Amino acid sequence: MDLTAAIQHVVAWMIGEVNLLVRSVFSRDHLVQLPAIFLTLFLAASAVRVLDTRIRAVLRQVAVDEFQETFYIRHLLPLIAPLSWVGALWLSRLVADAQGWPSNLVLIAINLAGAWLIIRFAAAMIPQ
Repeated sequence: MDLTAAIQHVVAWMIGEVNLLVRSVFSRDHLVQLPAIFLTLFLAASAVRVLDTRIRAVLRQVAVDEFQETFYIRHLLPLIAPLSWVGALWLSRLVADAQGWPSNLVLIAINLAGAWLIIRFAAAMIPQ
């Protein structure tokens, strides 16, 4: 096999892989799930922003001392928005599944956001 034929073979393989990637990642099924992911993120962040003072008041009421109140405000309050987003994503996935719509990209977003929440919570548990 000469060099030109080898290069043509490699280029043909790369074009085939790019086409496969475009067909699988940028498919219609995936693209219709993106609005659900971003809309739930926007709604969760907006709801937490609107309810911030009430959430802070509840956290202060359930805290037994100043140390616990500081911990709640510093470490748990920032987790409420992502936790709300995961909940909204789960709700959108349930609706999609009930309607027979694709939801595999939403499931990936749920898993990634859930893993991020677990890591953030575990990091909050480590003393500084």
